Amino acid sequence: MTGSPSPGRLGPVPTLLAFGAGGWLYGLVVAWRVDRWGSFPDTLALALLCACFFGLLGLLLWLLRAGVRRLVSSRGQPAGAAPLRAGWWERLLAGVGAFVLVLAVLAALLDLVVTLAFRPEVSRAWLLVRDALGLATGALACWALLRLGVRGNALVSGRVGRRVLVAGAVLLLVIAAVPWRGGDGAGSFAGQVARSRTPPPGLRLVLLGLDGATWTVIDRLVADGELPHLAGLLASGARATVFSPPPHVSPAIWTTIATGQPRTVHGVRQYLLMRMPGVRPFPFAALARDKLLLPFFAVGLVSYLAGVADGVPPGSDMVRVPSLWHRAGAAGLQSVVIGWPCTWPARSLNGLLVSDGLGPGEFDVFLRRPRRLSQAVYPPGKLGWAQSLQVEPDVEKLSVLVQRAGLPAGEVAALKNYRPNRLLPAPALLLERTLAADLGRLNIALAALPRYRPRLLALVLNGADMAMHGFWPQRFPQDFGREQSAHPAWGRLIDAAYRLADDGLQKLLEASGPDTVLVLVSDHGMRPDPHNLIWPGWHDSRAVLLLAGGPLRPGVRLQRVAYLDLAPTILYLLGLEIPAGLPGRVLTEAIEPAYLAAHPVRRRQ
Repeated sequence: MTGSPSPGRLGPVPTLLAFGAGGWLYGLVVAWRVDRWGSFPDTLALALLCACFFGLLGLLLWLLRAGVRRLVSSRGQPAGAAPLRAGWWERLLAGVGAFVLVLAVLAALLDLVVTLAFRPEVSRAWLLVRDALGLATGALACWALLRLGVRGNALVSGRVGRRVLVAGAVLLLVIAAVPWRGGDGAGSFAGQVARSRTPPPGLRLVLLGLDGATWTVIDRLVADGELPHLAGLLASGARATVFSPPPHVSPAIWTTIATGQPRTVHGVRQYLLMRMPGVRPFPFAALARDKLLLPFFAVGLVSYLAGVADGVPPGSDMVRVPSLWHRAGAAGLQSVVIGWPCTWPARSLNGLLVSDGLGPGEFDVFLRRPRRLSQAVYPPGKLGWAQSLQVEPDVEKLSVLVQRAGLPAGEVAALKNYRPNRLLPAPALLLERTLAADLGRLNIALAALPRYRPRLLALVLNGADMAMHGFWPQRFPQDFGREQSAHPAWGRLIDAAYRLADDGLQKLLEASGPDTVLVLVSDHGMRPDPHNLIWPGWHDSRAVLLLAGGPLRPGVRLQRVAYLDLAPTILYLLGLEIPAGLPGRVLTEAIEPAYLAAHPVRRRQ
């Protein structure tokens, strides 16, 4: 034998086996990187999934090449050399070399797409350089495997080769079963809160989360007279711009706000979990951030489109530390919590908890199987009552959007078909569902306030985020280099989402009573992004914070505020001690000195 078999000159069966073997090995890497290494069922399922996917991909590439060869041959041109008679080891490593090259190509392409979509701050030159280096590394590894196949074929022939294969397979199974790393499940946080029989004196507090709210839009709408109630609160309260560090993983940020702990402590680090057959859900976002996992990103996407995988949001079982409402409940205070991320399945608390698992939500587009409604509300007996207050979206007539934004009837058909990204549903359909969910959450809150008289009301509204994602160019065309929008009526959807929050805020504060303090916060800001591959409006690191009412100082602009400071400040305003384990501080500069003197900050040692 005078040469080695090139990857393209292998037969279909060796190609299938080689790509399957490479996929198996890569599946073990995936299990390690998504923290499933050491769980034998999870590791085995991931290895088998990757082996099947890449084995079929290799066969597809072989068939594609064979078709091209046949087409070239039918036109009278030489079809190329026939497959070489090479040993099984030589053929196997040639196929694995081809697999490595395909893996490098997949990683480079997906790195390019994901970085352009989610990390626009990365230098384009550096992006091209690192992807070129990745391709060169893959090509070099392919060449090295080809040479190794030629030189090692004689050493592993016959019975020796079969023993090597069996021993290698057994060794990989044993290694996969060794518990190198633990899982990421959260344990109970019972015992982390101090209980008290006597409720402390303090203020009533409304904690309102506005997903994606940004000062650049709020200030424009306030200047236009669109948000009268928020304008009054801005004049009488303290405001700040909170730095929201990228990546802007909303569930992790909302959990930091609710617990006062960073994501490394509270346990929620991802936006979405991937659920595959035989594998415990694992972080989907890791597939886009970890360069080793980029090829598996394609596996996950194909599995999702094939209906064998879906995305699930992180749940309350991942939260390792107590939330504000659990600390308040331990002190004898009642809370009402509605739609806060990572609250499904609903945990017990002193008051009412309507989790983010009730009603339409932003994760519905990823879910194949809905979350159990029986675990959506605490106490469970309030499920029917909460469902009766929901607002049903109308995806045919877009009734909520038409009513809230005053859209002309003739705009509905075109609006339903507008899709800046063909891989995602129409933003109008998503916004219809999101605003309907916001209306339902406000209905529940307004009905619960006179029943429970909670000291703490916490809820999140998502409409503004979805509206700005999809319709920023229509509302602010100058940010995209245009004098006017082709559909200015669609831009009013952003105004409608903010007006809904403004109207709801007024009703909540009126129902809560005159001594109520407002803490309004967003998980991130928003900005125009003309080059974004996902949405024209995208996340910004400048988030919103407004503190108003009670002893809060009017007209103050706070500096150097972190999300970690919100929980201690809220606990202080509720009259509670600050637990020793919270790293944040009370925002005393936002509070009247006389109130601070009468109610000094108490931090448990």
